[in-house]
Amino acid sequence: MAGDTKRAAKTGQVSSHISTAIRTFLPAYTPPPPVTNTNEVADTAGVIFLDPLTVTDERPQSGTAWEMLTDKGRADYLKKQYPGATVPGDALTESVPNYGTLMHRDAVRLQNLKELNAIADISRIAGDPAAEKKLRKEIQRSLIRRSDWKTESMDKSYNNNRR
Repeated sequence: MAGDTKRAAKTGQVSSHISTAIRTFLPAYTPPPPVTNTNEVADTAGVIFLDPLTVTDERPQSGTAWEMLTDKGRADYLKKQYPGATVPGDALTESVPNYGTLMHRDAVRLQNLKELNAIADISRIAGDPAAEKKLRKEIQRSLIRRSDWKTESMDKSYNNNRR
């Protein structure tokens, strides 16, 4: 008996004589009778079954942290995030070329592409190859950064007049 208690203490189990003593004092368990629901209506004569319907709608744009910043907040963010790319005192508008703004726009574009790739992977896993193919085509179209005079001139000036 003592060896049984020591072994039970080592394994974390209750010894057989203790479990027997506990069971003698507990009441016997009798499960309650199963509940029968008499309110269920098996007749579906008055029920109209509709075809499945998928609702699609434009998702409202959510404000990003960048959109919530003031002009001074954006300038501080760009100076901290891209040191050396923003000249002190430069305006941070689309009309004045600013390399820090260009770098931020490109980082956001790459993050969006990463999210689109994740969605395309989910489409593949879900077994929708048509949606994956369509999304991959759009990803390839948007992979290349837009080329306009501001981007070209900033790239050339930053890269010692080389593209």
